[in-house]
Amino acid sequence: MAKTVYLIRLDGTYARIKDVVADPVLVNMIGKGEPYRDIPNVTGTTLSYVDSFGSFGIPTNTGITFTAPVVVPGQLTVPPHLMGTLDIVEADDVAHVDPRQADQVYTFWKFTWATVAATPQHTYAEFRRGDIIADTAPNTDPTP
Repeated sequence: MAKTVYLIRLDGTYARIKDVVADPVLVNMIGKGEPYRDIPNVTGTTLSYVDSFGSFGIPTNTGITFTAPVVVPGQLTVPPHLMGTLDIVEADDVAHVDPRQADQVYTFWKFTWATVAATPQHTYAEFRRGDIIADTAPNTDPTP
């Protein structure tokens, strides 16, 4: 037997959904998120090292990566220094990289309808924190 349910949002807005034949259930579905570009931040950081020669710092930014960085301690005539391979990280638009997309998990209310050849069997509504599924409209008396 079909019934009418109300999807009530936290802000009080609601939608009436008629002819539901099974109780709604929460369903997680995976989809693609919004496209985005990777743009390195140029906020400065400093690699620093202190030994008997004193201290030294190497300014860097997030647009540069170090592969296998090693701080070589100072010796009698050689001050401490950093060894490794530096590589520049370009922004996606500079490197001509297509916009990136990540998998996102979305939660939906899944409403089941009677199986009819010409109509879909399920309808989905995005779940938001505080959503309620009720048999009566909000602000109404549920008792007859």
